Amino acid sequence: YNGERFIADALRSLQREPDADLDIVVVDDGSTDRTAAIVAAMAARDARIRLVAGAHRGVAAARNAGLAAARGSLVAFLDCDDVSVAGRLKRQAQYLTSHDDIGLVVGDVYFVRALSPGLEPLPGSVIRRETALLLGAAMLRRSLFERYGGFDETLVYGEDVDLYMRFWEDNVPVHFDHEVSCLYRRHADNMTNDRAETRRWFVHCLQRSLARRRIHGQPLNFPTIFARRYETEDAFAGG
Repeated sequence: YNGERFIADALRSLQREPDADLDIVVVDDGSTDRTAAIVAAMAARDARIRLVAGAHRGVAAARNAGLAAARGSLVAFLDCDDVSVAGRLKRQAQYLTSHDDIGLVVGDVYFVRALSPGLEPLPGSVIRRETALLLGAAMLRRSLFERYGGFDETLVYGEDVDLYMRFWEDNVPVHFDHEVSCLYRRHADNMTNDRAETRRWFVHCLQRSLARRRIHGQPLNFPTIFARRYETEDAFAGG
């Protein structure tokens, strides 16, 4: 939504992948800026890029729209202000195709403030590396969504955390490859800059998970990896 500032960088990072069969679906969530025009111009030069436009319905609905439009059996997500590290889609796809028992692969994340024209962290930029459940660093089997459903469109924030919690509650096998897969750009317009609001929705997702686990008699322990992204964002907010 209104991603004209960074959308070209996000798409350029995906275009570095050599796979001719790569299906790049861009969901324009009712933008009022030049987002659609920028994407359309890039799509005219690269047939792998497709634009799906609709009314402004929020992040979860946009993710579901992209999922519905995607053609592959393996799916990955990238927000408009983030960058996919070159080669990570091929690496993660190869792992999933050779390990049928694994549901998703999760890579590491660099949290950065500024990137060079070559889509690398600028020298002196604040950088932190983290193994975190960030969608932009993961690749998932489409079959997971067919089994567990898509993103909950009633959630303003935390739709990704809610999804991962549903996977975790059912012991979906995850492989952490510990390779940097995503550059997560921190800037003045991040949706997650409202720390109180994002934490409120995070707790809401946690409460829902606890309720489901109580119903099914599951352990109530909580993996710390779910909170790492929020801890890192707090570090940026204070730095």
